[in-house]
Amino acid sequence: GDGEIIWAIDRGRVVEWNEKGQPLRLMGVLQEITKSKEAEIELVRSKNQLELVVRETRLGTWDWNPITNDILFNDTFFSMLGYAPGEIESSLDGWTRLIHPDDLPNADRAIEALLNGATSEYECEMRMRHKNGDYVWTYDLGHVVERDKEGHIVRVVGGHFDIDKRKQQEQVLVAGFVASLINTCSTRDLKSAVTVDMLLGRQSAKQQTKTSDQAKADMKALLAEVG
Repeated sequence: GDGEIIWAIDRGRVVEWNEKGQPLRLMGVLQEITKSKEAEIELVRSKNQLELVVRETRLGTWDWNPITNDILFNDTFFSMLGYAPGEIESSLDGWTRLIHPDDLPNADRAIEALLNGATSEYECEMRMRHKNGDYVWTYDLGHVVERDKEGHIVRVVGGHFDIDKRKQQEQVLVAGFVASLINTCSTRDLKSAVTVDMLLGRQSAKQQTKTSDQAKADMKALLAEVG
Protein backbone atom coordinates (compact mmCIF):
# COMPACT_ATOMS: atom_id res chain seq x y z
CA GLY A 1 0.00 0.00 0.00
CA ASP A 2 2.97 2.32 0.56
CA GLY A 3 4.56 1.69 -2.83
CA GLU A 4 7.19 -0.73 -1.48
CA ILE A 5 8.50 -3.22 -4.00
CA ILE A 6 8.59 -6.81 -2.78
CA TRP A 7 9.80 -10.14 -4.14
CA ALA A 8 7.17 -12.83 -4.67
CA ILE A 9 6.80 -16.23 -6.26
CA ASP A 10 3.62 -17.06 -8.15
CA ARG A 11 2.45 -20.65 -8.60
CA GLY A 12 -0.72 -21.80 -10.30
CA ARG A 13 -2.43 -24.44 -12.40
CA VAL A 14 -5.41 -24.79 -14.68
CA VAL A 15 -8.45 -26.20 -12.87
CA GLU A 16 -11.12 -25.91 -15.56
CA TRP A 17 -11.20 -26.44 -19.33
CA ASN A 18 -13.92 -26.02 -21.97
CA GLU A 19 -15.11 -28.73 -24.34
CA LYS A 20 -12.29 -27.90 -26.77
CA GLY A 21 -9.65 -28.44 -24.07
CA GLN A 22 -8.89 -24.76 -23.69
CA PRO A 23 -8.22 -23.47 -20.15
CA LEU A 24 -11.08 -21.52 -18.58
CA ARG A 25 -9.93 -21.05 -15.00
CA LEU A 26 -6.59 -20.85 -13.28
CA MET A 27 -5.99 -21.07 -9.53
CA GLY A 28 -2.76 -20.18 -7.82
CA VAL A 29 -0.94 -18.81 -4.81
CA LEU A 30 1.19 -15.67 -4.59
CA GLN A 31 3.83 -15.97 -1.85
CA GLU A 32 6.05 -13.16 -0.64
CA ILE A 33 9.75 -14.17 -0.55
CA THR A 34 11.34 -10.76 0.00
CA LYS A 35 13.48 -11.77 2.99
CA SER A 36 14.78 -14.99 1.45
CA LYS A 37 15.46 -13.26 -1.88
CA GLU A 38 17.34 -10.41 -0.22
CA ALA A 39 19.39 -12.99 1.72
CA GLU A 40 20.16 -14.79 -1.56
CA ILE A 41 21.25 -11.53 -3.22
CA GLU A 42 23.45 -10.68 -0.22
CA LEU A 43 25.03 -14.13 -0.36
CA VAL A 44 25.89 -13.69 -4.03
CA ARG A 45 27.30 -10.23 -3.34
CA SER A 46 29.41 -11.54 -0.45
CA LYS A 47 30.63 -14.45 -2.56
CA ASN A 48 31.67 -12.12 -5.40
CA GLN A 49 33.42 -9.83 -2.94
CA LEU A 50 35.20 -12.76 -1.33
CA GLU A 51 36.35 -14.08 -4.71
CA LEU A 52 37.75 -10.63 -5.51
CA VAL A 53 39.63 -10.47 -2.20
CA VAL A 54 41.00 -13.98 -2.67
CA ARG A 55 42.28 -13.06 -6.14
CA GLU A 56 43.83 -9.80 -4.95
CA THR A 57 45.56 -11.38 -1.95
CA ARG A 58 46.60 -14.47 -3.94
CA LEU A 59 45.20 -16.76 -1.28
CA GLY A 60 45.27 -20.40 -2.29
CA THR A 61 42.23 -22.00 -0.67
CA TRP A 62 41.42 -25.65 -0.10
CA ASP A 63 38.37 -27.57 1.09
CA TRP A 64 39.14 -30.98 2.59
CA ASN A 65 36.90 -33.93 3.45
CA PRO A 66 38.88 -36.03 6.00
CA ILE A 67 36.53 -39.00 5.48
CA THR A 68 37.23 -39.38 1.75
CA ASN A 69 40.51 -37.37 1.78
CA ASP A 70 39.26 -35.45 -1.26
CA ILE A 71 40.46 -31.84 -1.47
CA LEU A 72 39.14 -29.02 -3.66
CA PHE A 73 41.73 -26.36 -4.55
CA ASN A 74 41.02 -22.96 -6.03
CA ASP A 75 42.88 -21.76 -9.13
CA THR A 76 45.22 -19.56 -7.08
CA PHE A 77 46.49 -22.59 -5.17
CA PHE A 78 47.59 -24.17 -8.45
CA SER A 79 49.11 -21.00 -9.91
CA MET A 80 51.00 -20.26 -6.69
CA LEU A 81 52.99 -23.42 -7.35
CA GLY A 82 53.21 -22.97 -11.12
CA TYR A 83 50.55 -25.50 -12.05
CA ALA A 84 47.45 -25.22 -14.20
CA PRO A 85 44.11 -26.03 -12.54
CA GLY A 86 43.71 -29.78 -12.19
CA GLU A 87 47.40 -30.66 -12.53
CA ILE A 88 47.67 -31.49 -8.82
CA GLU A 89 45.78 -34.56 -7.61
CA SER A 90 42.72 -33.45 -5.62
CA SER A 91 43.50 -35.56 -2.57
CA LEU A 92 45.48 -35.41 0.67
CA ASP A 93 48.15 -37.62 -0.92
CA GLY A 94 48.45 -35.26 -3.88
CA TRP A 95 48.94 -32.35 -1.50
CA THR A 96 51.44 -34.03 0.85
CA ARG A 97 53.60 -35.18 -2.08
CA LEU A 98 54.41 -31.52 -2.72
CA ILE A 99 55.59 -30.79 0.83
CA HIS A 100 59.33 -30.64 1.47
CA PRO A 101 60.43 -33.87 3.24
CA ASP A 102 61.89 -31.88 6.14
CA ASP A 103 58.58 -30.07 6.70
CA LEU A 104 56.25 -33.05 6.26
CA PRO A 105 56.51 -34.28 9.90
CA ASN A 106 55.37 -30.87 11.20
CA ALA A 107 52.46 -30.82 8.76
CA ASP A 108 51.46 -34.38 9.75
CA ARG A 109 51.56 -33.49 13.45
CA ALA A 110 49.45 -30.38 12.87
CA ILE A 111 46.83 -32.37 10.96
CA GLU A 112 46.80 -35.12 13.59
CA ALA A 113 46.33 -32.56 16.38
CA LEU A 114 43.34 -31.10 14.54
CA LEU A 115 41.70 -34.47 13.89
CA ASN A 116 42.28 -35.61 17.48
CA GLY A 117 40.69 -32.48 18.87
CA ALA A 118 43.90 -31.26 20.51
CA THR A 119 43.49 -27.95 18.68
CA SER A 120 40.71 -26.18 16.82
CA GLU A 121 42.99 -24.98 14.03
CA TYR A 122 45.50 -26.43 11.62
CA GLU A 123 48.52 -24.16 11.23
CA CYS A 124 51.89 -24.79 9.63
CA GLU A 125 54.73 -23.03 7.79
CA MET A 126 56.22 -25.28 5.14
CA ARG A 127 57.94 -25.46 1.81
CA MET A 128 55.97 -26.78 -1.16
CA ARG A 129 57.47 -27.95 -4.44
CA HIS A 130 56.92 -25.61 -7.38
CA LYS A 131 56.40 -27.12 -10.81
CA ASN A 132 59.88 -25.85 -11.79
CA GLY A 133 61.40 -27.96 -9.00
CA ASP A 134 62.06 -25.14 -6.55
CA TYR A 135 60.43 -24.98 -3.14
CA VAL A 136 58.16 -22.12 -2.11
CA TRP A 137 57.54 -21.18 1.52
CA THR A 138 53.84 -21.10 2.43
CA TYR A 139 51.87 -20.32 5.56
CA ASP A 140 48.98 -22.78 5.89
CA LEU A 141 45.92 -22.26 8.08
CA GLY A 142 42.69 -24.21 8.31
CA HIS A 143 39.74 -24.82 10.61
CA VAL A 144 36.86 -27.25 11.03
CA VAL A 145 33.57 -26.03 9.54
CA GLU A 146 31.44 -29.17 9.62
CA ARG A 147 30.97 -32.35 11.69
CA ASP A 148 28.60 -35.29 11.35
CA LYS A 149 26.03 -36.35 13.98
CA GLU A 150 28.68 -38.39 15.80
CA GLY A 151 30.99 -35.40 15.99
CA HIS A 152 33.45 -36.64 13.39
CA ILE A 153 35.07 -33.94 11.25
CA VAL A 154 33.73 -34.06 7.70
CA ARG A 155 34.91 -30.72 6.36
CA VAL A 156 37.98 -28.55 6.93
CA VAL A 157 38.48 -25.28 5.07
CA GLY A 158 41.88 -23.64 4.80
CA GLY A 159 44.29 -21.66 2.71
CA HIS A 160 47.90 -21.24 1.66
CA PHE A 161 49.55 -17.85 1.80
CA ASP A 162 52.81 -17.25 -0.06
CA ILE A 163 55.48 -16.17 2.47
CA ASP A 164 58.49 -16.98 0.30
CA LYS A 165 59.72 -13.37 0.13
CA ARG A 166 59.51 -13.00 3.89
CA LYS A 167 61.48 -16.21 4.36
CA GLN A 168 64.12 -15.04 1.89
CA GLN A 169 64.45 -11.79 3.85
CA GLU A 170 64.91 -13.79 7.05
CA GLN A 171 67.66 -15.83 5.41
CA VAL A 172 69.43 -12.66 4.34
CA LEU A 173 69.15 -11.36 7.90
CA VAL A 174 70.55 -14.60 9.31
CA ALA A 175 73.46 -14.38 6.88
CA GLY A 176 74.02 -10.86 8.19
CA PHE A 177 74.06 -12.20 11.76
CA VAL A 178 76.75 -14.72 10.87
CA ALA A 179 78.85 -12.15 9.00
CA SER A 180 78.58 -9.74 11.92
CA LEU A 181 79.51 -12.44 14.39
CA ILE A 182 82.55 -13.55 12.40
CA ASN A 183 83.70 -9.98 11.87
CA THR A 184 83.34 -9.10 15.54
CA CYS A 185 85.04 -12.28 16.66
CA SER A 186 87.96 -11.44 14.40
CA THR A 187 88.43 -8.30 16.48
CA ARG A 188 88.44 -10.46 19.62
CA ASP A 189 85.25 -8.87 20.96
CA LEU A 190 83.26 -12.04 21.48
CA LYS A 191 80.99 -10.42 24.05
CA SER A 192 79.92 -7.74 21.59
CA ALA A 193 79.37 -10.37 18.92
CA VAL A 194 77.04 -12.36 21.13
CA THR A 195 75.19 -9.19 22.12
CA VAL A 196 74.72 -8.09 18.51
CA ASP A 197 73.61 -11.57 17.52
CA MET A 198 71.06 -11.75 20.33
CA LEU A 199 69.63 -8.30 19.62
CA LEU A 200 69.30 -8.92 15.91
CA GLY A 201 67.86 -12.36 16.57
CA ARG A 202 65.22 -10.90 18.86
CA GLN A 203 64.31 -8.29 16.28
CA SER A 204 64.01 -10.98 13.61
CA ALA A 205 61.77 -13.07 15.86
CA LYS A 206 59.56 -10.06 16.61
CA GLN A 207 59.22 -9.26 12.91
CA GLN A 208 58.46 -12.88 12.05
CA THR A 209 55.79 -13.08 14.77
CA LYS A 210 54.27 -9.79 13.63
CA THR A 211 54.12 -10.97 10.02
CA SER A 212 52.68 -14.36 10.95
CA ASP A 213 50.08 -12.84 13.26
CA GLN A 214 48.93 -10.41 10.57
CA ALA A 215 48.77 -13.14 7.93
CA LYS A 216 46.89 -15.38 10.34
CA ALA A 217 44.37 -12.63 11.18
CA ASP A 218 43.78 -11.86 7.48
CA MET A 219 43.39 -15.51 6.56
CA LYS A 220 41.05 -16.19 9.49
CA ALA A 221 38.74 -13.44 8.29
CA LEU A 222 38.73 -14.77 4.74
CA LEU A 223 38.34 -18.42 5.72
CA ALA A 224 35.43 -17.54 8.00
CA GLU A 225 33.66 -16.31 4.87
CA VAL A 226 34.67 -19.37 2.86
CA GLY A 227 33.35 -21.72 5.52
